[in-house]
Amino acid sequence: MKNDALFGLGGAVLVGLLGLLAVKGGFSAAGTDSSVRDLATLLALVFGILSAVWWHQSADIANDVIERDQRDRQREKDANVLSGAAATATALALVASVFTGLPWPSPEATLCALGFLLLVAMSGDDIRHAGRISLRERLKLRALIGFAVLGILLALFLLHRLRE
Repeated sequence: MKNDALFGLGGAVLVGLLGLLAVKGGFSAAGTDSSVRDLATLLALVFGILSAVWWHQSADIANDVIERDQRDRQREKDANVLSGAAATATALALVASVFTGLPWPSPEATLCALGFLLLVAMSGDDIRHAGRISLRERLKLRALIGFAVLGILLALFLLHRLRE
């Protein structure tokens, strides 16, 4: 429980620091508004892809339990954890995508950013456990492609920012 809270708070602090860097114009020479939108777009993509991967893995685990026709409680719990994390990642992607359409600074953008940070902080256990389960599962092509796309997105984002 303590590790879950620390993981969630750590994630919120990391995203908050990235947000502060964006607000200070550290991501884009075009200005603060562009930097904040770029960060929000990246977050929407990252969490949207994670939700797709985790929901797919959750369904695979549930189907595997059904096919074996035996009660495997841990596998059922793993499927539930992945479903919960996928729902959380979907909510994070949705909030980030709403944030991209808001002008910075504005009261709406500030509330959206605070809501995002609160959701990350509250979701430490979901995300930490889902990451562990996801890495333990035999990755299928869909998950491999999803994780590869995440890596490419992050690399392109950093490369683009370093060039400015």
